[in-house]
Amino acid sequence: MNLRQIYAKKAGVFFDKHPKVTYSEFLEAHIERIQALVNQQAENEALWFQAEHITESYLQSELRKLHRVIEEGK
Repeated sequence: MNLRQIYAKKAGVFFDKHPKVTYSEFLEAHIERIQALVNQQAENEALWFQAEHITESYLQSELRKLHRVIEEGK
């Protein structure tokens, strides 16, 4: 199952339980949760330290890419 299928299934379950919530409200709530997590991670100095090992460097690089996509849409 890919991410889109998982998300669609989750949305279906949510709407079964909350039939009066619009899809737009549902998306906005999830966007707010994602943005809050990004903001929390951005303030966590432990995630942004100078990497000493290649695995740490790779992980930080990928985390920065994810943050850029979420924050800037790039």
